[in-house]
Amino acid sequence: MGLETGSYITDLDPTNPDGATDYRSTLDDHIQLVKTCVKQTFPNMNAAVSALPADLNLITGAAAAGVTASDVQAIDGFSGVLSVSVNELTLATGKTLNITDDSGLKIAGTPISATASELNKLDGVTAVTADLELLAGLAASGVTAADLQAVDGFNGVISSDGTEMTLATTKTINIADTSALKIGGVPVTRTAAQLNYVDVSSGIQGLLDAKQADLDVPDNTEIDAGTATTERVWTAAGVKRAAQQHGTPAAGSVTAAMLVPGQFGGEVAILRHEEASGVPAGASYTTYTKRTLNVENDPSGIVTLASSVFTLQAGTYHITSVATCRGDSGQRTRLYNASDSTVVELGTTVYNYYTNWITNSTSHIDTIVTIASAKDFELQDKAKTARASEGWGTAASLGDNEVYASITIRKIK
Repeated sequence: MGLETGSYITDLDPTNPDGATDYRSTLDDHIQLVKTCVKQTFPNMNAAVSALPADLNLITGAAAAGVTASDVQAIDGFSGVLSVSVNELTLATGKTLNITDDSGLKIAGTPISATASELNKLDGVTAVTADLELLAGLAASGVTAADLQAVDGFNGVISSDGTEMTLATTKTINIADTSALKIGGVPVTRTAAQLNYVDVSSGIQGLLDAKQADLDVPDNTEIDAGTATTERVWTAAGVKRAAQQHGTPAAGSVTAAMLVPGQFGGEVAILRHEEASGVPAGASYTTYTKRTLNVENDPSGIVTLASSVFTLQAGTYHITSVATCRGDSGQRTRLYNASDSTVVELGTTVYNYYTNWITNSTSHIDTIVTIASAKDFELQDKAKTARASEGWGTAASLGDNEVYASITIRKIK
C-alpha cells in the first residue's frame, strides 16, 4: 500500500504499513510521518507530561462547554481543592475567594445581592432558624429599624405566644403617650397620678381603711350632735344613718329597730293611680284583681312600669303602699309576685258596715322584698261585695287629679 499523508495524529492509518505490499524502503517514510504528526499535534510539549488519562479526561468537553484559556488562567496558581464531584469548592487555609461581580455569588441559582459589608454584619451571629422566623414579615407589618432600636437593651421577656410581656425585676415600662395604654383595645386615658389613687397602701383603699372606724361603732352611738340645720347622725348595725329631717333627738332616743333599712336615703321610686277630677277609681271585684297604676316617678331608674305591672331587678326593696276602697262588707289589697304566682304581702283589712255610706277607706302594705332576679309585681284588690265604677274609690271632685293608690319603693341593696 502506498504511504498515506497527514499532519496530526488523527490523520494516521493504524493499518499502515501492512507488511505485505509496502517495501522496506518506505519504512523510514512511515516513521517520519508519525513523528511529524506527533509534533504537530503537541507543538508545545517541551518537557515530560505526567498527567494520567483520568486527569486529561477531566477537561474532556471543556472547550465545547465554552471554557476558554482565560478561564483556566483565572485559577492559575489556585491552591484550593476542587472536589471530584464538582459540587464543592474547598479553599486551603489562608486562601480567599474574590468574586469581582456583585451578582456572581448564587445559591440555588439565585444571585446574592448583599454586599460584603452587609454580609459581614452576620459575623458572630448565633441565631437559629426559629430566631430568624420571628423576624419574618416584620417589615411588611410596618416595623421599622427605629422600632427595633427602641427595644435595644431591653431585658424583659416577651412570651412566645406574643400575648404577655414579663419584665425583669426592677425594670419598668415608660409609656410616653398618655393614650398608648389600652385594656381590651380601649385606651386608658387617666394619668399616672390618677391611677395611683387605687394604690392599696396610699390610695383609695387607704382612705377606706382610715374611715372604717367611723362605720364600725355600736348602735345608739351619737357621732355628731348636729345643729338645728344639720341633724344628728346615728349608727345602726354598723352603718351611719340620718335621723328624722326635723329636730334634734335626744341621745339614745334612736334605736336600731327604729332605723328601717333604706329609710333615710337610697334609690326611691313612687307609682300612683291618678284620674282626672271627678273620675272614680273603677269597679271592685270579689276575686283579687290588678289595681291600676298609671303614674311613675323614678329618678333612679329602679323600676319599670307597663300596663299596671311594675318590674324590679335583683336586690332587696322596702315597699309600702296605700290604696282607697269603698270597703262594703269587707275589702283589702295585697302585693302579688306575678312572675312566681306568689303572694308577697297582705294589706290591712277595710270594712264598712253600711253599704249606703259613700266613704273611702284605705288598705296599707308595708314589707321588705328580696329577689335574686327580675320579677313582675302587681298591687291587687279584693272586695267581699263587688261594686261597679266606684268600688276602688269615689271621686272627691276637688278640681285637681284624684289619687286612688300610691306605692313607694326603696332599694336597700
